[in-house]
Amino acid sequence: TLRELKVDFSREPTAINPILTSLRGHPHLRKLCLRGQAANLTGLETVLSSDTSKITELEIHRSSRGQATIDLTPVLQALRGRPTLTKLELRRCPLGRDDASLLCAALRNMPSLQSLILANNALGSAELAELAPALYCNTSIKELDISNNSLDDMESTKVLRDILRNNKTMITLDLSRN
Repeated sequence: TLRELKVDFSREPTAINPILTSLRGHPHLRKLCLRGQAANLTGLETVLSSDTSKITELEIHRSSRGQATIDLTPVLQALRGRPTLTKLELRRCPLGRDDASLLCAALRNMPSLQSLILANNALGSAELAELAPALYCNTSIKELDISNNSLDDMESTKVLRDILRNNKTMITLDLSRN
């Protein structure tokens, strides 16, 4: 009957894989929150793409210490098969243009997504431009947090203007610390 799982890997970042493997096909888990230094999320894509998975909220918060690079490609690809996701939070998970493009494809297939938090991810205008097409048309998103990124140029301003012009259902937009 486990519905929510919060795991902190600040002290033992390699211990995440067996836990993720054991969650595959869990029929009741709705919210999964992973925090810490984990640089390897192998197994998460299997949890997300399982036919019996009921996950509607996914949070990945990387700690500011030990920022080894993280390969989000398998996770972002698996998110394309989670149309029932209502909340996606990626903090301190640097997203390059390729990651932003994969995330855009996933967002286009998430008609239930209400909260998208992409704080502290080193997003610049190029990455925001990759995400923009999905943010234009995904009108289920009520909360968008893109704080503490690198959205401080005229190009970012133009993309944000277009997002707001196209998506009239957004209620909260956090642009602080850009």
